[in-house]
Amino acid sequence: MLISSTARRTEGVDRCRPGVGAHLYAATMNVNEDIDWGHGSDDEKKALDVVLGTVVETMWQDGDLQSWGLLQDVTVIEVEWKREMRSLDLWMDVLWANVSVDPVSLDRFAGEAGDRIGSRIGEVARRLGCPIVHYAYVRALPSVAPLMWRDQQAERGAMKAPVTNQAVRDYGKDFVLEDGLRFRSTAERDVYLLLKKLQTEAPAAKLEMSLLPLPSALLPNGSVREPDFLVVVNKKVGIIEVDGDRGHAGKRAHDTSRDRLFNASGVWMVEHVSTEDLDDLDGLAVRLKRWLLEVARQA
Repeated sequence: MLISSTARRTEGVDRCRPGVGAHLYAATMNVNEDIDWGHGSDDEKKALDVVLGTVVETMWQDGDLQSWGLLQDVTVIEVEWKREMRSLDLWMDVLWANVSVDPVSLDRFAGEAGDRIGSRIGEVARRLGCPIVHYAYVRALPSVAPLMWRDQQAERGAMKAPVTNQAVRDYGKDFVLEDGLRFRSTAERDVYLLLKKLQTEAPAAKLEMSLLPLPSALLPNGSVREPDFLVVVNKKVGIIEVDGDRGHAGKRAHDTSRDRLFNASGVWMVEHVSTEDLDDLDGLAVRLKRWLLEVARQA
């Protein structure tokens, strides 16, 4: 856990008591005034997701690409009340934000960028009626299926097929194997098989095509990203993202941010394939052929 290096106090912090101070503060903003913070309600989760999205957008507007890139590895913000001693005879309940971060990137939040992000989270949250006082960066936990995890671990231990793309970071998920490569869903596997077929046809179109499924990349701003497919065509690079399947739950909300991050790293050709597109493989093949030609023709 990475805790804010300084006590992040807000104006009017003495009002921050569960069910009282939180509502008083929110009432001045006329936003989220009915949320009883720290209880994990659906409204609270939605409000905190708005806080996170607003922080991401403001970092982009400020041109702070380092902080913006790191924020792509924040999975969720949760809040809880903690008792804090203000003097020998005064204890108060204050609201902490637990910012869940992909374990691969957690140590990168220990520097100045992490301080800027934490400060911005507090600023945005308070303006939206959530009286966050302190923040801490915590490790995002993997998704584990109840009563099934032991069998899953046993299967992994007995796995004999060689897995060659070890950079895949979603260790909490089940994987689909094809050609010794791991995929997070059958949709990704199906797109891979289609691209593999197009690869065999590429020489006829004077294309040389290489395919890298689920490669993890450390980008210049310090963010670690994992595109679904990195495609190299005639020494030019493009990215294909598979949207809407179970391996990408909630991913659509992040499409624009992910694309911007790839663009900022010099990859401009980003193509999105939905699970619905897989219902018409012939049509998808025609579309991806055109896209591959466009990638090859990049300046």
